[in-house]
Amino acid sequence: MNSICFVKVTSTKKHKDDLFELYKQRRFAISQDPYITKKEHYHFVENHPYRYWFLIYKNTNLVGSLYIHIDNSIGFNLPKINKSLLEKTLRKVYEEFKPLPPKKSVRSKDFFININPNDIAFKKVLYSIDFECFQSSYRLKTKQ
Repeated sequence: MNSICFVKVTSTKKHKDDLFELYKQRRFAISQDPYITKKEHYHFVENHPYRYWFLIYKNTNLVGSLYIHIDNSIGFNLPKINKSLLEKTLRKVYEEFKPLPPKKSVRSKDFFININPNDIAFKKVLYSIDFECFQSSYRLKTKQ
């Protein structure tokens, strides 16, 4: 049996700890400081901005997390990227959720995924399951 199960993230200590362990295993970051404290992480989980946020289980094993944001982006934290897991997870997302309606200059009509440009393995898997690159984002480096 290779079933994928989503468990809604709550503010329980178990969920916060599980998410923090996944966070520490993360190889690539997009928007967050790569060195947050456990206390900062707990605060984030308790006040997250996501439309939906789930822990992902394969059978009974925690394999990652995902969120769906109000801009229709899907964010993943999968310490081990593999095609089968990503396909099953995305299939479940598309079966159970619908993108919010488009809003000009705010949100596209489709779900989309942002990934770190250095995450070649994730990129290869997305291409292999017919995702296409439609945007590249850049930010000015800040001086600390």
